[in-house]
Amino acid sequence: MNFFLSKQTNPSIELTTLLANKTCENICKYPARYRFLSKKLDLNISFDHCDELEAYLKDSRGKSVSLVFASSFLGSPASYFGHTFISVNKEKNIHFSETFGYAAELPQSGNPFSLVIKGVSGQYNGRYVLAPYYQMLESYSVIEQRTLYEYTLDLNQSEIENMLWHSYELQNINVPYKFFTENCAYEVFWLIEVARPSISLRTKLKPYVIPYETIQVLKDEGMVLDHNKRQPLIEHLYRVYSTLNNDEKKLFSYWKESSNKEKELDDLNISQSTKNTFAELINGYYDILFKKNHNSKADFYDVKKIPFMKTQIKDVIDFEPRKPHKVSLGAISKNGNMGELLSFRPVLMDRFEERDSLLSESTLEFLNMTFSRVDNNTKLENFDIIKVESLNKRFDFYEPNSWRIYLGANRTFNDNSFSSVFEAGIGLTKGNDLFSAYGLVQMAIYPTQVSINLQALFGLSLWVEKGHLNFDYKESFANCGGSSRKEHLITFYYPLGQRFSIRVSNEFGYQEKRMIIDYKF
Repeated sequence: MNFFLSKQTNPSIELTTLLANKTCENICKYPARYRFLSKKLDLNISFDHCDELEAYLKDSRGKSVSLVFASSFLGSPASYFGHTFISVNKEKNIHFSETFGYAAELPQSGNPFSLVIKGVSGQYNGRYVLAPYYQMLESYSVIEQRTLYEYTLDLNQSEIENMLWHSYELQNINVPYKFFTENCAYEVFWLIEVARPSISLRTKLKPYVIPYETIQVLKDEGMVLDHNKRQPLIEHLYRVYSTLNNDEKKLFSYWKESSNKEKELDDLNISQSTKNTFAELINGYYDILFKKNHNSKADFYDVKKIPFMKTQIKDVIDFEPRKPHKVSLGAISKNGNMGELLSFRPVLMDRFEERDSLLSESTLEFLNMTFSRVDNNTKLENFDIIKVESLNKRFDFYEPNSWRIYLGANRTFNDNSFSSVFEAGIGLTKGNDLFSAYGLVQMAIYPTQVSINLQALFGLSLWVEKGHLNFDYKESFANCGGSSRKEHLITFYYPLGQRFSIRVSNEFGYQEKRMIIDYKF
């Protein structure tokens, strides 16, 4: 309640309280609203004595404003949906631009399911975060390895000033944070509406707010002038590393462990452009070690002295805001018997569909349901409470784990029984820009059947432009109670524009085929 001088949320009471208490302290604490009243009521209120306000405005002003979307980070449930914030862009150096965002104050550790429940019900405080852009780049691009999408907004200098004065009042304000409603995207729209009071963006949002959906709202309002994409550092390094041939990759692995890298680089019998690539890779590698792991090698400062020119590589993945909601209709064949399928996915994506990164294929789905009707018999095929998959490719100095978590219920291929299941697996993925191979070991618990399986998962993934061919193989190698589980599934996916896509799959071990048309909205 410290946002309101009257300690009440009634606008009339707040207005009366402001007009009755025009003290120097209150004027400097609530400058945006006194500035507004001064203009509307011709009060001639002066802010010359507000030194902190003057310094804040001087440091924060810029020539343009961007809405920035940071892609999903599957390392934390609070970041599954991505994050949006505002950047007020300095003309000469965007790295020193001021950013404004809204974030939940979360515990350092805790049960992820408890975190989600508390976040949905608003049991965490939310606070407005002000930080220079270089800190956001370090946090998102280097440490969390997230892609940043910048959308320049159609706001003039007067509107930018409105936003800045209001953002000053938001410092040290705490309000309940709700993951699906009053979240970062919702609060950012508040700032934009303050900048331009004639628009009403929040009324265009769905009952639950997915951060990247706000981008389409801004586009529909005609407020997006331009856009830019910033790859995470590790993905840029992967693209640079991929320009080396196999002999050069082996030489780089040997050279990066040498004690005097600058001298040995000069002595290597390779082209100057390859030497530049080596220097760029080792520089980025040491940056990641230092910033992400708080670990610097003994020759950190020597490596940072090696000169290089940053390689310019055209991004091969275009970004369009996803349509996260999906309804699917299709045909199913089980042992030669034909039927129909209907499924609904409320939010987000699976790894068969569009990809944001060359290094990772990700799934994040909640409350996904599929029904089948075969021989006039309607059955629930699956009810996915939550499915999270992160298949992360490894290369030279980047060795993340691949992992998956599933909680829900599904109908098995081998005996067609419907049972609840919890799965958790870990493994690794290797590959290149178009192809990847992955292997995981997972534990599967079937509570209703009092069964535990240890399973091996293997897969192959091939992308040809936007088309995706995927093969998954699952086999139980140890089980306690119940029957052994296995599947051999091949899937082909292809988008038919932004909203429609086709998916064809065949479980050839148990003769189940599906052909599905997806509609996303």
